[in-house]
Amino acid sequence: MADVSVSKFNSAGTESLSTLRKTGWFSLSDLSKNVLVRRLNARYDSSDDVSVNIYADGDSDSPVWTGTMPKNGETGATLSSSATDSDTTLDVTDTSKITSLDKILVDKEIMSVQDLITNGTFDTDTDSWNGDDSWANGQLVVTSNGSAQSRSTQGFSTVVGKVYRVTGDFIKGTADQGQVHIGELEYYNDIIYGSSAFTSSQSFDFTFTATETTHYILLSDQSTQDAGDTTIWDNISIICTTQLEVVRGEDNTQPNAHSSGAKVYYGHKKWDSLRVGRRAKYMSVQVSTVASSNSVEINKLEFVTDG
Repeated sequence: MADVSVSKFNSAGTESLSTLRKTGWFSLSDLSKNVLVRRLNARYDSSDDVSVNIYADGDSDSPVWTGTMPKNGETGATLSSSATDSDTTLDVTDTSKITSLDKILVDKEIMSVQDLITNGTFDTDTDSWNGDDSWANGQLVVTSNGSAQSRSTQGFSTVVGKVYRVTGDFIKGTADQGQVHIGELEYYNDIIYGSSAFTSSQSFDFTFTATETTHYILLSDQSTQDAGDTTIWDNISIICTTQLEVVRGEDNTQPNAHSSGAKVYYGHKKWDSLRVGRRAKYMSVQVSTVASSNSVEINKLEFVTDG
């Protein structure tokens, strides 16, 4: 095997990024050689995912490799009450930046945030959902029967008076429109929240206050459609805005007691190593985040190459 070498972009100091930053072109070795780039190593701090594009040999339009460094900075939340080493519900001050399945770090313990919805991403089926639904291409499809409003529903546990955040994606099918309801029953009775009608594909994000210990989410075609018309749904998620359901002691960390006021961070490590596996004579790297007020700090970025 050829000797392994490391190419550093910034060996000291920090570089603050604002949404988008791209390096100039740099050679990986003698320009007569086509070098294999094995990995991209990074040390960074960001409360947003960092997207990485690598460009090769003068083509600045089409990346030869893309990847993502997961968010690992502050969530903006703190614990609003203490937690024992066995509590699976954490009281927090704010969850506006936290989503289900995020890993979070409190003191030295990593936990994973659980969704109140079961099977909201429909990876292989629509299990846990009931109604006029079927599965296709990793999404839930509600099909109209032509005679009544069609829907798919799921119940979930709640605490009276708590506020819950609902997010997801509506993909327009052949039906005119779709709508999300939150109700105290599985049918269109005692609805406590109804979204506006969705007439085009869009993401949704809203909150409601629980009035019972069990509520239901209803994904529907909003009004009677022609038989066979469809609405399509994906990435359905519900979490409480002031409480997190968590799995403790993830990634070989030890469950511990935590004090009120402890900061909540994203649980990814402050360094990452991404497998690249591309050949080039010279390269350029672009890092970017979604538009937000969060700062991004890149402390080190380097290639590991053979050649």
